Amino acid sequence: MPVPGWMPIATRIAVGLLLQIFLGKELADLLQMGEVPREILNALFRSLRAQDRLREALKRAEDRAREALPPHLRPLFAMPFADLPGLAETMKEALARPEQMDLEALRQALLEAMARDYPNVAPDEREQAVRVFLDALRQELAGEEAYFRVLLFQAVEDLRRSAAAQEERGRQILDLLERILESLERLKAGTLPAGPTPAPSGVPDLEGVVFLAGLDPSGALRPVGGLAAKLDAVQRAMPPVHTVVVAAEQEGEAPPERRRPESPLWVRGARTLSEALAAIAAAESTRWGDLLDYRTEFARHETRVGGEWLDARVEAIRDEVRRDPRQGRYLLLIAPAGFGKSAFVTHQVRHDPSRAVHFLRQGMGNWDDPEAMLRSLEAQLRRRWALPMEDPEKAMDLRERFRHVLERAARKAREAGALIELWIDGLDEAFGPAGRFARSSPEEWLPALLPPGVLIGLTSRPGEHLLPLQDPRRPIRVLDLTQAIAAQLPDIRRYLEQESARRGLALSPAFLNALAEATEGCFLLAVQFMRDPGALQEYADHPERLPRGLEAWLQAEWRRIVRRAEGLREEKLRAALGLTAALFEPLSIEDLEELLTTARLPARSPAARALHHLEAAVRQAAHWLAHPAGNLRRTPLAWFHSRLREFLRDQTPVPVRRDLHRALMVACAGWEALPPNRPARTYALRYRLRHALAAGDAQALRQALLDPDYIAARLTVDEVLALAADAAAGAQAFPGPGAGDLAVISRFWQRRVNLVPEVRVWLGERWGGWVWMELGNELAGRLGEEGEVVL
Repeated sequence: MPVPGWMPIATRIAVGLLLQIFLGKELADLLQMGEVPREILNALFRSLRAQDRLREALKRAEDRAREALPPHLRPLFAMPFADLPGLAETMKEALARPEQMDLEALRQALLEAMARDYPNVAPDEREQAVRVFLDALRQELAGEEAYFRVLLFQAVEDLRRSAAAQEERGRQILDLLERILESLERLKAGTLPAGPTPAPSGVPDLEGVVFLAGLDPSGALRPVGGLAAKLDAVQRAMPPVHTVVVAAEQEGEAPPERRRPESPLWVRGARTLSEALAAIAAAESTRWGDLLDYRTEFARHETRVGGEWLDARVEAIRDEVRRDPRQGRYLLLIAPAGFGKSAFVTHQVRHDPSRAVHFLRQGMGNWDDPEAMLRSLEAQLRRRWALPMEDPEKAMDLRERFRHVLERAARKAREAGALIELWIDGLDEAFGPAGRFARSSPEEWLPALLPPGVLIGLTSRPGEHLLPLQDPRRPIRVLDLTQAIAAQLPDIRRYLEQESARRGLALSPAFLNALAEATEGCFLLAVQFMRDPGALQEYADHPERLPRGLEAWLQAEWRRIVRRAEGLREEKLRAALGLTAALFEPLSIEDLEELLTTARLPARSPAARALHHLEAAVRQAAHWLAHPAGNLRRTPLAWFHSRLREFLRDQTPVPVRRDLHRALMVACAGWEALPPNRPARTYALRYRLRHALAAGDAQALRQALLDPDYIAARLTVDEVLALAADAAAGAQAFPGPGAGDLAVISRFWQRRVNLVPEVRVWLGERWGGWVWMELGNELAGRLGEEGEVVL
């Protein structure tokens, strides 16, 4: 079947929309400049996953357009993009001339191509079809913006390093790359000069958002006719629409109760597309709650190869939930570290973005906190099913409120004939033996029974923390994949073969077989093999040295890192990498240096030596980082997989580990000396207590909890529940007289969970005085002798 002439043009339009609308005009202008931008854009779409993402967005737009068009116009979109064999070549042609990506010119070219492909269709009907298709394409690409921005940043960084090593490319190229990176940073921070500043969370998820406005090529919104009737139709949509964007001059046509963000259907006027996105992003936290940003986790699992056997087993369990009118189900997937559990979960959510997800992760801030988990899942359910918080819900306990919202969402889903699906990845990282909540259990946080039509998927490494979940009274299906190596090996072999071809490694079939067998079913190991071409070549030359299994590879890799670190003794390497593993949230080397300057480290202390050797040490283990191509001094040091971070932590002797936490605790105590609005200051406020806990210093913990200035500052960057949780953890960790003080302080803040936000609004910047007064009034006479002295 011949490829319609309009399809290559549609691909060019898709790329142009990604660049010009969702990456901002400033950056799009910079990318209209000859050879260097072409290299960047080709790198951007070199990834097979990036090509798939664009292909899938085009296909969804085509499907959406067919559904919206009259039946006699649907044949205009009769060629599914999924079946188009030459999409990669089409994209290559589109990227070869980025200066020709003028959207209006491309729209005219699309109309002309459709006229040639379908000469019997009236011109006004072709115009209608193109308009519907482009509107659908804009909506589909809105959800892809964050993914492609991360890829673009990495592509520019790669090219900048390459240009810096080739003097003949000249200073002009480096200047251009620096300007592009600066634009990307401003986009990330929401400080582009054109348009209002977006919320810190960036561009919002546009699921449930409808634009009832025309869109000029400049991004300006214009009024449309029949707004009242269209609003009535949107109000009856299922799944529900929660936000309608109209041109600014039409906002007054909506009822007053619809113009408030707390309305289940919020009508928001805006002058431009960027202004509308900024307003939606700014209102998300107050409408829905704590929507965490999981882009780093999704970027870590860019591609997934195979797994159809597991998809089929999970789909069968979905069918059980759909058929059972009585109750929902839990699904527990158990597999060892590196099996690919997180890749499976990200695949599930990418396949259907309506599925809610939370990743329990150590070293990623509060991701491993079950309260943060419930708040995030609740916020995703509220946004998906248009359920802004009601007044009675504000007084509910967090667990009670989550159950209540889940039941409300399930009722709406049943009306729509839909399944509610949530995924919680990595139970072991919160509740396992090394988890911060090892004294708790996942079953304490999750409803015992689920409403009909609800499936909650859980993943974990094996362990005793799972036993309470498997109570026969709980509706749960367990898939134990610990023995599923045989099923995993063909997928791993396929992945290795594809990566070898994509990277131009020309690895022999025999060596690819040996690599697959050496993984012993661990997908993480297959990925890490491909992330370090130097080591791969060594193993190809000496296949007898190939380690078998993840743990053997970790030990072999550590020996390689030590051998390569010339002039850096192993104990220095251990301390330096142990310093990064001790962080509760990724920081860049520059931010870590800024933080630790406040501690005035003794020159010969382990922490000072670790900081001195940090950059050299991290370079030796750069292929273990989540973003190995990034600027090591500026990019947050996030490890590619939690097992790698655990291994580095375990390499650090316990006394050195405690010294590192003590140094970080002292540095965090100097938060006032750090510049405001900097990652180092935010980190100091957030993690001072947790470093005191890890250092085993009960006195420092109690002193911080009774410091009103610190508490008032911390509550501007953190939830009061996290503060209470740190106090409670201290009461458990430090038995004795001081534990009573910590328990009193914990209960004090738990009772003020809902009061703190209201007080902050009421008193503004003067609210720190309220903290002083409350601490004195409430705690006086309740603390032990040491606590009274501090207070």
